[in-house]
Amino acid sequence: MKLFLLLQLLTATALVGAAPAPNAPVSKRADVFAVDCGGTQYGRQVVQASFNALVSSDSLPRNQKPAAGNRAYPRQYGNNQGVPSDAEVVTALNAIPGCATGQQGTKFFEFPLTDPAFTGGAQASQGPDRVIAIAPNVGPGQTRTFTYCLAVTHRGGGGMGDGSFRPCTNV
Repeated sequence: MKLFLLLQLLTATALVGAAPAPNAPVSKRADVFAVDCGGTQYGRQVVQASFNALVSSDSLPRNQKPAAGNRAYPRQYGNNQGVPSDAEVVTALNAIPGCATGQQGTKFFEFPLTDPAFTGGAQASQGPDRVIAIAPNVGPGQTRTFTYCLAVTHRGGGGMGDGSFRPCTNV
């Protein structure tokens, strides 16, 4: 019995000693807010659900990812190197800790912002709004770790046909 108690005490001491220091650095990410995307509003829970769908869909094989026509999501956002080029979006991203453009070894990804969360459908069923996340590049078979950055929309400006995005407004 004494041996059992001694083992419990040693195990508890080892667990406490392995706990992270209270001042351990924590990676900063953008907070998820309710947003207004060109007149369409989404609650915080809807934005979070779309981001969660992005994260869970990334690990699926391409033929099982939610798609609109031939566009599977999540998809790389920006140019062919995953670098955003929409000026307003770049400015907004650069103001968010952890989401700045130009970071080596990262790419941005987009996923439809819909209510309920997007699960696939016909071309254009993904709508004009997206959540944008950043993730480090990973090798084959590795899992990405996504950080939510912001919501964007095709609404406004030249309209959905111009292909550009603008940041949604946090409400």
